[in-house]
Amino acid sequence: DSWEALGDLWVPFRYALTDGINWDAVSASLPTLGGLVVFSLMHVPINIPAFSVATGDEPDMNGELRAHGYSNFLVGLLGGMQNYLCYANSIIYFKSGGKGKGMSMAVFFLSVFLFFFGPQLTPYIPRCMAGMLLLHVGIDLFIEGVYDSYGKFDALEYSGIWLITVVMVTSGMSAGLLVGLISALFTYVYQSSIYVNPLRGYMTATTLRSRRWRHPEAERILADRLQGRHRILVLQLQGNLFFGNIVALTDKVKEILRDKSSRPDDNILIAMLDFALVTGMDSSAAQSISKLKSTMHEQYGIRMTVFVTGRREGFPCEYDLTRELLKSSSATDSMRDDPEPGEPPPSPAPRQFSQLSSGRRSFSSVMPVLVGDRVMETLDEALAYCEDLLVRRRSPGLESSTTDLMGEDKAKHGSIVSVDAGQVLQNLLPRADPQSLEKLLSFFQKETWRRGECLWRQGSVSTSLKLVTRGLLESILEDEAGTTEDIHPGAMIGEVGLVNGVPRFSTVVCKEDCVLYSLSDAQWLNLTQSDPALARIIDLIVIRYLSHRLQHVSNRIFETRCVPI
Repeated sequence: DSWEALGDLWVPFRYALTDGINWDAVSASLPTLGGLVVFSLMHVPINIPAFSVATGDEPDMNGELRAHGYSNFLVGLLGGMQNYLCYANSIIYFKSGGKGKGMSMAVFFLSVFLFFFGPQLTPYIPRCMAGMLLLHVGIDLFIEGVYDSYGKFDALEYSGIWLITVVMVTSGMSAGLLVGLISALFTYVYQSSIYVNPLRGYMTATTLRSRRWRHPEAERILADRLQGRHRILVLQLQGNLFFGNIVALTDKVKEILRDKSSRPDDNILIAMLDFALVTGMDSSAAQSISKLKSTMHEQYGIRMTVFVTGRREGFPCEYDLTRELLKSSSATDSMRDDPEPGEPPPSPAPRQFSQLSSGRRSFSSVMPVLVGDRVMETLDEALAYCEDLLVRRRSPGLESSTTDLMGEDKAKHGSIVSVDAGQVLQNLLPRADPQSLEKLLSFFQKETWRRGECLWRQGSVSTSLKLVTRGLLESILEDEAGTTEDIHPGAMIGEVGLVNGVPRFSTVVCKEDCVLYSLSDAQWLNLTQSDPALARIIDLIVIRYLSHRLQHVSNRIFETRCVPI
């Protein structure tokens, strides 16, 4: 009688506290209860992405998981039922125009009201209304999940959708969850082993360039077929590497190297494996990659292997592949001291570079040893390293004659970098007459900028170009995927906007206190009118810059089949 006095609200707790429990019924419902427990743990990472696809909004998964965790913790303390995002209810709410915090609070208070007074109001609601609502939701979800998905998935995936639908209708949710898990695993293994070729492509680095500026003599070495980039083989991998496709991958790499080694002009010195498009790798695949490295050295005469992870956290696997690849790295210096047949002997660095380097510390003492095997984060970094290796092999010391390296390498060691403005112009256009460069520099105005100051904003009017002689700047692409690039001493910035009269391509801010030399638009106009031959030097630098950047963009297109962002 005391329970009857509490009303219908507490009926679930009344039955839970009685001794008349049918344990056979409980045991028969355990599979369903187990399925509910599993699904209650999985509903957020399953329903939230599905709901975001339906609404077109990008969810904050961390926020969603925290919100569900806090709410379930509080409800559990109060003896209530768990918080559960019902996909069907959420879709109805969204398609009915529900959005915003105001409507969400209205639904909340309405739910609280119905929790206490719903049992009294239920007799006044026609049963056919609830039935029609369920029928509408069922038909709508079937159309969305089965009918509208036709043509959006391959045959195997779409068959899995139908299999899950049939099993869930005939045998219940628990059986549907189990079949869905098995179907997903089977689809993953099948697609990884059949549809994705682990070797996306391969090519020599003849047409690839790093973003470093090179001395003309260094460019000549790198362009030479016997000494330069043609001796680098780039192999780009993709997809999931696992026991099902790693054997085919290693066999294909061996076939390529065998073909290259059979032709003297195509003999490869450096093999570069790019893992940027690899999404996963199991331990057996990782061990096979380590064995492949040894095979390339021992059977195909590869002097050096360079592995590009494509991500800061390293290779996408639990196996410590980085340590395994580097622990047996060769310590010989044969890349520099053992020329191939038909190659000229190594030569000293050009005299011009020696003059430009006067007063500066030699970089050979801080450069990494250009031997053995390497693991690097980006394709650009790996290309720059291999270019240094090949240049140093023919002309030790010449690899340091690069505008970018002059600033970058010291910056990595915490040194304050400062260079002469005339030297910057000489490095940007080595073939120019020194007296003409000195005259050109007289049109520039020295400027000092403080850390945090903004030189210009993306889209603003171009009113000057600047030479960076001290400090560090950052170029930022607004409204992009967080794309930034550091600007080191020895660079020229803003030249395209000034010469062509177009708005700024990016925002530039100072990361350190900087010393710049600026050529204003007024001085540029005066220069073009009074001394066109001198102004042509700026034009030639712009052409060289654009050519260099275009070649660098081609690296990203090769890497991802898309324009870089």
